[in-house]
Amino acid sequence: MSGTYGNQLAAQNPEKPVIIASYNAEGTLAISLRAPKNNPYGASTICSQFATGGGREGAAGINSLPQSEIDTFIDVVSKYYLLSQ
Repeated sequence: MSGTYGNQLAAQNPEKPVIIASYNAEGTLAISLRAPKNNPYGASTICSQFATGGGREGAAGINSLPQSEIDTFIDVVSKYYLLSQ
């Protein structure tokens, strides 16, 4: 469901990356990242920096991100796409 919703948001906001975060049963976060449609690269590069992360250049995710790392993740995403404009 998060992938479908992420794709919908990405289509509506082609210049922005989209992050969908949802809680796992153990209290960590499942992350879905969509690269901007106008710059469909980097999602895999970003998510692979975190344990349990990976995916494709345009769409990637993290299976189990500790809640304490969400601010770091958002910072990495923001800096990556700000610098790649």
